[in-house]
Amino acid sequence: MRSLRKVFKRRDVNEAAAREVEGVAREAAAPAPTAAAEDAVAKETTAKESLAKDVAAKHEKPSAASNLERWKASGHPQRWVEAHDYHWNHADWLALLRDLERSDFWPMDPAEVGAVLEALKAQHAKCDAIGV
Repeated sequence: MRSLRKVFKRRDVNEAAAREVEGVAREAAAPAPTAAAEDAVAKETTAKESLAKDVAAKHEKPSAASNLERWKASGHPQRWVEAHDYHWNHADWLALLRDLERSDFWPMDPAEVGAVLEALKAQHAKCDAIGV
């Protein structure tokens, strides 16, 4: 009985060793990655990282200051002031704030919004005074 156990044990050890040798041989026979393949993997990784950053950026809320700058650059303030003939009342102001709250430009500091409008109004008055 003991001798049978030894035989089976030896057979199991030999089979395990054979599997290990086969695995090493397979690894050795596998072609090494080429520089082109490594570059492709690097580019794919970079593209995935870039996409992840873009997605994250879209989900981040822009700051009030950057929203104000985007709003000014869009031309909306100038058009709004011109549409109100450079004069507006409190109801007009509140309506503008409600519209801005529903826009992609929100959040913004209402005081800063008012300062932009007042600056445009003052600029218009100055141009009127010198006849431009």
